[in-house]
Amino acid sequence: SIDAECRTGQEKSRLLARITDIGKGGVCLVSNQIIEIGTLLTIKFRLPKIGLISDMNGIVIWTKKGDIEGQYISGIGFLNYKSPDIARIMNCIDKP
Repeated sequence: SIDAECRTGQEKSRLLARITDIGKGGVCLVSNQIIEIGTLLTIKFRLPKIGLISDMNGIVIWTKKGDIEGQYISGIGFLNYKSPDIARIMNCIDKP
């Protein structure tokens, strides 16, 4: 998993989370706060293999309680999926 810092669109509040899955279309985030469906986020994270720090804009598509008390899991769809960072992300995660 990858550490991530998220900021919500209007409130500019900060949320720390972990990315447990990442792909071309978005990420799966685990956090200790529920993120409402439809919330716009900016997700900042560093890819471990190449050190790329990426700011990706996304929207919460789904959210649910995790298996651990106080844990929430959210599916985030990227809004800027044509960003050059997507190609770098995919290149990084496709390599063993």
